[in-house]
Amino acid sequence: LADELWDKALMKGWLSRIDRVWRKRRERWCAVYESVLYEFEPDLGEMHLMNKVHLEGCVCSVPEGSDNSFLVHQDALFPTYINSGGGVAGEIEILFTVDDPSDLPLWVDSVTVCGVIESMRRTPGGVPSLIKAAIDAEERRKQSRGRPVSVLSNMEVLSAAGSSVRS
Repeated sequence: LADELWDKALMKGWLSRIDRVWRKRRERWCAVYESVLYEFEPDLGEMHLMNKVHLEGCVCSVPEGSDNSFLVHQDALFPTYINSGGGVAGEIEILFTVDDPSDLPLWVDSVTVCGVIESMRRTPGGVPSLIKAAIDAEERRKQSRGRPVSVLSNMEVLSAAGSSVRS
């Protein structure tokens, strides 16, 4: 699977996060493809799938003051219900850290786009034309050059989504 994702992923590279069970920092090779962030760990020369973070309905943010970390808030856009304290029931926050701070915006943008695009594809009216055109252009560019794809910024996604809601 890791070999397949090498060519297909919207974004890929090494990230670290705190393991929920052992409370230990783990370095993992990660890839964002469709609406999933895949986490792999090397073992005896093989890459083993360790976790899949489903991104549909997630929100991605950068913690205040951070230049190398981002939070993935699962189930934040489409919560099943709100608990009595006003929080989203079932919401999970996962903190990822990048090695190179210059990669942070690309990771945030990739996760953001994947968090909304699958939902948009399934809604009546589909993906707003501005977003669809940009994604299609990036996919063609990726296929023709074989280079990593840059993605829309959060603001471009939100402004395109907002303009489609107004029209």
